[in-house]
Amino acid sequence: MKKNNLDIYMLVAKNIRENRNRQGLTIEELAEKSNISVSFLSYIETGKKKPSLSTLFNIAKGLKIDISNLFITSKKVKYESQDDLNQYLKETPSKYRKNFIEIIKNIHKNFPKK
Repeated sequence: MKKNNLDIYMLVAKNIRENRNRQGLTIEELAEKSNISVSFLSYIETGKKKPSLSTLFNIAKGLKIDISNLFITSKKVKYESQDDLNQYLKETPSKYRKNFIEIIKNIHKNFPKK
């Protein structure tokens, strides 16, 4: 296999792991949401197995992200839920927005750190 193909699989593996960790999901939780075994997901995340496109769709669905986010090389990854969060903030009356943002900050600071 060409080096470029291996690089793509490693990129996908890294993005799956980073998205899972960012969302605070265990490997077991994501495997269940993705309808794959824990060992297979572990092999995918370490680059030891090459997932099919349908497996990648299932993993993306389990992460609640668009599959294209698994192929992004930059640090900026847009989640489907980000659009929802922006909409909620937009719909929140201005006098409550500061509270809304403080709640999100408090939730975020309690996420597991790398």
